Amino acid sequence: MSRWRYCNVAKLIRFILRQLCQQQLPFSFKERQVMTDFPEYLSTLEAINRRSTDSILSHGRMASRSANEALRRRMTEGSLGEGFVADPIFEAQKVWKSADLTMKEVAEAGILLPDFVEALASATPNEVPLDRKPYEHQLKAWEIAAKGQRSYMVTSGTGSGKTECFMVPMINDLLKQTQGDQSLKGVHAIALYPLNALIESQRERLSAWVAPFKNQLSYALYNGDMPEEPNPRHRPMPGQINNRKELRSKVPPILVTNVTMLEYLLLRPQDRPILEASKGKLKWIILDEAHSYVGAQAAEMALMLRRVREAFGVNPEDVRLVATSATIGEGEETRNQLRRYLADLAGVSEDLVDVIEGAEIRPDLPSPQCLGALVQEELASLDEGALYNRIAADETVQKLVDAVRDGGKNLTQVADIVKFDSESPSRRTQAFEMLSTVARAKDPATGLRLLPWRMHAFHRAQGGLWVCCDSSCRARSPELAAKTSDWPWGQIHIFQRDHCDCGAAVFELMACHDCGASHLVAQETLGASLSLRQPVRAEVDDYAPDQEDSSTEDDEIEVSGDIVLLSPVDKASSTRWMDRKTSVISDSSHETDGMIKVAVRDLKPSPCCGARNGPSRIRYGAPFLLGNALPLLLESLPPPKGGLTSPSEVAVHFHLRIADKARQGWLQNFNKRLKEL
Repeated sequence: MSRWRYCNVAKLIRFILRQLCQQQLPFSFKERQVMTDFPEYLSTLEAINRRSTDSILSHGRMASRSANEALRRRMTEGSLGEGFVADPIFEAQKVWKSADLTMKEVAEAGILLPDFVEALASATPNEVPLDRKPYEHQLKAWEIAAKGQRSYMVTSGTGSGKTECFMVPMINDLLKQTQGDQSLKGVHAIALYPLNALIESQRERLSAWVAPFKNQLSYALYNGDMPEEPNPRHRPMPGQINNRKELRSKVPPILVTNVTMLEYLLLRPQDRPILEASKGKLKWIILDEAHSYVGAQAAEMALMLRRVREAFGVNPEDVRLVATSATIGEGEETRNQLRRYLADLAGVSEDLVDVIEGAEIRPDLPSPQCLGALVQEELASLDEGALYNRIAADETVQKLVDAVRDGGKNLTQVADIVKFDSESPSRRTQAFEMLSTVARAKDPATGLRLLPWRMHAFHRAQGGLWVCCDSSCRARSPELAAKTSDWPWGQIHIFQRDHCDCGAAVFELMACHDCGASHLVAQETLGASLSLRQPVRAEVDDYAPDQEDSSTEDDEIEVSGDIVLLSPVDKASSTRWMDRKTSVISDSSHETDGMIKVAVRDLKPSPCCGARNGPSRIRYGAPFLLGNALPLLLESLPPPKGGLTSPSEVAVHFHLRIADKARQGWLQNFNKRLKEL
């Protein structure tokens, strides 16, 4: 696959990830849907691990059967150790306190415009029904924004709807400034995000909320990907300005950008029309993920915001600075520090700053008791309320709830807390069943779950394979040490290291793409004597494995010193003696203690078969591995109720269907060729 085609695949991968995130996070105050019918999470992770292993081994093209068998066993023995998928982390999903008012009552109280609340209720797929109650901290933010030019910081946990704390009152305030169908011109609000992915995540929501008022309000996602000219193949969403030419001629009231692009806007002559059209109009500055700005970064941000206010011709007290942050701490001292922090950024006194904290609610647990063994078969037959009454008082269950709430725990730690048999092979499965049971239990009195949680799964990349240079290595895997083994080297190490457990030097593995022969890459260094060492690691291109030729004339090996290959010794080899521990090349023509015989060859062409491009490393980055993992993730998700509704869901389904047909066609062709052989 060519590089440009793979870049398109990488964009699709990022797109799918955004859609998965949007499916999981409670945007637009949507009620939290706690899953009571748990998918086969563990089997899905194990399947991802197996597919990643198979993909790397097949793409690596090593001819050694023994090496492939050893690596497959070690990488698929489980999600611990040397596998690609780590033991998943389970974190408590906090439930936030709701306000007393519904959205309809918020409009009746004059906090939000009735027309805007009606628009939110019909903004598919980010609708906010009239009978829904916002979170308490969201309503507090709206009330503060409605009272006047006060800055505020919202600090609460992930998924608590912090975006609505500034997006809703900001749009509401801009609508108040419009008169009839008159369109606002010039930047009135700037939203700063630390990552482009976070900027892109606002596109669908902003369009849904602005669409009913597209003749009055517009917005632009101003990042490095915004083209200079309109692209007929990329139609803008309702209310969106999606090219720089139009951005400068029809300056929108809402500008969503990052720090770098905002700096450019202040300096570049071609962006002067934006500043000139916005003089004296800036009323809002949004700073998302404010906790990421500390120390020197916070000082630089304060200076940049000062330059922004000067460039837009406004005073500090004329601009409302709204910051959002993850939960930092509790108590009056923490609130005072946050108030001081935001006041310094906004350039105003602390009297004009408020701090809003999200309020978490938990079920009131009874006094802990020893209730005896909890039998999963018995618990599975109980409904949610009966299950809560059965296990809520259990002291082991309460220890588990407290431990997961205090910090994320993996399945091994959960099994230790619940005291499952440490020798049982099903220990981790039992731990997951216990977590699922506790999450399903619901307090009949309050409707609160005992322990709602979310799972974090981690997939590593493969930055190379490293091999012991001693063919008589005592640390070899059973497959490599067997009498029938066809592996010419010592132990294979999945992670980088300098020496093997047997004491011999370790070098990175390279495999010939034509014949699959295995070689070790080394760099010659001159001192008192010639020695070999691991080459300095150059920057790795994550997309390199999917180019037609993984190794090219300008290979990524760019280091000082000659790069050579250590090849398996055979009768035709020109060999030298090397110290197995220090890698010093000896001038001696006979063996001495601690010396091994090596064949030192040039990097290109391949010394095994003469292939022009030479062998390549076994390195695979996130794009390659995500391409294997995402289809399995999507297949494991339950289908959306009502089928595919949004254009993004249809697009993802379409691309996956094409990929599945292509895979089936490849397999049919492969089987046909096997039969011909």
